[in-house]
Amino acid sequence: MPTKCFTEIDLLTFECPNDRGQAFLWDTEVNGLGVRTTPRGSKAFIFQGRIGKKTVRKTIGRVDDLSIAEARTRALELRVRVDCESELTLLPGKGNASEVVESGQGGVQPLTIGQLWTYYSEQGQPKRRIGHWRNSSFSPGYIDDLKRMVLPGGERKKRGSGQLKPGPLSPLTSLAIEDLDEFTLREWYLDQCKRSHAQATRALVMLRGFLRWCVVKPEFHAAAVKAMKASKSLVMSAQQPARRSFTNVIQPSELPAWWAAVLDLPDKKVSVFLRALVMTGRHSQAMRNLRWKDVRLGWGDEAYFSCHLYRSRSGLLTEEFVRLIESLPRDSEFIFSGRGKSGRMPDPRYSLKKAFENARLEPRPLGALRRTFIMLSEMAGLPSSAITQYSLVPPPGTREQKTWLRRPVLRAHICHMESTLKKILRVKSLV
Repeated sequence: MPTKCFTEIDLLTFECPNDRGQAFLWDTEVNGLGVRTTPRGSKAFIFQGRIGKKTVRKTIGRVDDLSIAEARTRALELRVRVDCESELTLLPGKGNASEVVESGQGGVQPLTIGQLWTYYSEQGQPKRRIGHWRNSSFSPGYIDDLKRMVLPGGERKKRGSGQLKPGPLSPLTSLAIEDLDEFTLREWYLDQCKRSHAQATRALVMLRGFLRWCVVKPEFHAAAVKAMKASKSLVMSAQQPARRSFTNVIQPSELPAWWAAVLDLPDKKVSVFLRALVMTGRHSQAMRNLRWKDVRLGWGDEAYFSCHLYRSRSGLLTEEFVRLIESLPRDSEFIFSGRGKSGRMPDPRYSLKKAFENARLEPRPLGALRRTFIMLSEMAGLPSSAITQYSLVPPPGTREQKTWLRRPVLRAHICHMESTLKKILRVKSLV
């Protein structure tokens, strides 16, 4: 079957061969939307889908009466209804070419946010990604968060007693995009803030991402633009909390006591892991996912590991870090292994809290270790491009993207930072 992204010229030039009773042209933008023509020249938009083992088909309207955007809107509505097997009945006696009719309602009702949310979780893309991430889909963890946001609740908890609470966005799932105005969003937001201010703000950010996805769709553009303005209006902005700035770090005067407490931890892998976070500034999840097969151990410029987190670059390994991980046993594919099903090291936050208690310091989260690395790098005079490149975090601006340092230059910067850390700790080696 011929497929093409519909344009006005395609519809005008599409014809049916004389030896056939009808011909079809299918759209690549909306699955199931097509144009049917006959030898007499009559053309109509149609929708075709499957319910169970049966093929269903409906005539949407004549090509002369509907625009392509209107046809796509109606086809998408029918697509959702076929997938949900709701408000659709099959006329008897039609076999595999049955017609689709709506039950009860005379016209096609607008799609709700809950119906479109599934398509958004499957087809949506991250907003700010660079390199090879630009055209990728959402991560599995973020897709799970999207599903939890619209859960109706009432189900039994898998852990503990009681029932699951509705997701923050569940009150909006029954509304259409046209129903989202600033007063509706404000009432919803204030109601969700009573449960959790942070979760309400996160839900609002996810809703804006959903509306941003709808803006680029011609069939939802007008309503999505209006709803996006409502979500960013002054009425909504006045209700949102100020963005927190995390400044908790391990001060240079506290580092010797904390370092000694980490060395005394009974679990050697956790001790190496926490020290590695301060030495590299990398995220804890990325460090836990580090595998032996991705690492090429050596000395000088030969020590590096393959990393696909950012532009598929290879991460640098210094001599101190190589000696640190070489002291670990190779009992799993992961460098920081554990006894669980995943094979990775479990959450080290308990051991981190214990280290702070033994050092008689105020407990701090895992993110403080990365901020400590940034503080040490700034004390050593490292440029921001070297900090982001070594920690394998996507750079915040275009200037850091264009100033990608070569490996010998980056190694010199990081070795200078490590020497600064040794002076603070008053040690000759970090292992």
